[in-house]
Amino acid sequence: MRRWAVGVHAIIGLAIGLAVASATHAAEADSTRQAPAPTGPARFMVRGHPLPECSSFPIIEFGVIKPMGANAVARGDEEAAVTGDYGYMVNVGPEEAWGGTFHFEAGSFRSRAGLAVRRRAWASRNQAFDLQLGVLLAGSEHSPHAFASPGFLAGVKYSLGDLLVLDLHGETRSIKEEVAPNTREYGPADRTVVVHAGAQLGSGLGAAATGAGAVIAAVGVLALFAALGGG
Repeated sequence: MRRWAVGVHAIIGLAIGLAVASATHAAEADSTRQAPAPTGPARFMVRGHPLPECSSFPIIEFGVIKPMGANAVARGDEEAAVTGDYGYMVNVGPEEAWGGTFHFEAGSFRSRAGLAVRRRAWASRNQAFDLQLGVLLAGSEHSPHAFASPGFLAGVKYSLGDLLVLDLHGETRSIKEEVAPNTREYGPADRTVVVHAGAQLGSGLGAAATGAGAVIAAVGVLALFAALGGG
């Protein structure tokens, strides 16, 4: 079983390393390229750019986040989690875009899902800073804790060519604990703010990473069953 676990983690590490290297190389190549002269009206683009080149673009981000200095209360409070943001943005000027996203986080013992509003400030054709404010509407926790809806998040992202995204955000812990085992009666919610940091792949790489993550998860499950079946 350990050999399977090591193999799966090696595949994940190699995939992330190659994807990040590819994103960085592509973004650096773009940074030396001048924006093309407009030849018509602004258009929808898979990788976002400011006006007058681009009118709107999708948000497709998939990666990993890790709590920073969290004081563990529930199981999984200090674990890394897979995270994703999926949405749509519209340029409202040459330096600004607005839109909305669906946000999720999934770890071994907890999950979160919600909606967020996002504002993008363009620093250049291929670099941008995003401010994201959202509400977490659903989630899960390992017993004896449960998610206390709603939760809230606020954060800043740095996007390099909509290929590599650095994420720093805070969110309320939003958990409650059973007053007695198996009663489903809970005490008051703990809404301590926990800061998270991480990195995501964006745009087409984010879509590819989302698909790759699903495939790797399926391989991991099959490997686990094979290991358990083999004793």
